[in-house]
Amino acid sequence: EAASLHYLLWNKKGAELSISSYQESFERWHANSSAAADLAEILEWRLSNQSFVTTSAELSVPCFLRLHAAYGLREITAAFGKADLETTGPTGTGVIPVKEINTYLHLVTFRKEERDFSPTTRYHDYPISPTILHWESQARTAQESDTGQNYIHFQELGYTILFFARLEKEIDGETAPFLFLGPARSLQSYEDNRPIKMIWELEHAMPAEFYESARTV
Repeated sequence: EAASLHYLLWNKKGAELSISSYQESFERWHANSSAAADLAEILEWRLSNQSFVTTSAELSVPCFLRLHAAYGLREITAAFGKADLETTGPTGTGVIPVKEINTYLHLVTFRKEERDFSPTTRYHDYPISPTILHWESQARTAQESDTGQNYIHFQELGYTILFFARLEKEIDGETAPFLFLGPARSLQSYEDNRPIKMIWELEHAMPAEFYESARTV
């Protein structure tokens, strides 16, 4: 949790700030009374104006992120040990494997603008219903590959498939956060290769407003 909070506050690794510990990170933030007051005000407003109700995700893997809460990329990667003071973690990828806990993090952007995504990464991802999601694997993934087999047999192999989604990459010129949609319950169907086209059933329904916006993207 400390790493995610660090990136929420600074969005930079420790070396860029001459910070060598999380304690130093938080103490420096609190030492700036103006910034600390601004953050407290923002948090108070945010808690009273949440877009969606958030709950505990209750996953089979360690995770403190709350279902249907919004998180930045580095907050997400830090939550799963892929970002810390030394590294900001992977960027520019929609799939992040966390091998230590047999988990795949899927970062989905429904509206893909040509300026933001190359032809090989403009995957056709969209919700079919509040609990059903059409998703395409990375372009190099084949069904017979290790990753493909991990997806197809994720339940038998003990993998956790998590989805984070946003409508578009930017909002008013700022990078948009991802909404934590939670884990996949089942893989309903799959076809083709490189990418594999998959129909996933989510454990939890998307918030109605988010679904309605996503289905019209």
